[in-house]
Amino acid sequence: MRSSLAKAILAGAMIAAISEIGRRLPATAAIVASLPLVSVLGMIFLWHVRPDAENMAIHSQATF
Repeated sequence: MRSSLAKAILAGAMIAAISEIGRRLPATAAIVASLPLVSVLGMIFLWHVRPDAENMAIHSQATF
């Protein structure tokens, strides 16, 4: 439960940060939003739960 809450807070913080950047610099916000930040965070969370190099390689290949 605690891990899910941390993930939700982190995702919300990312959305809020991009939104805030977008108010001042829309083009920069678009670039930041298009970065695979969520995918990278997902891989970090996945590795924390299941540290399996082969699984991570498959996941990262499918993502990128």
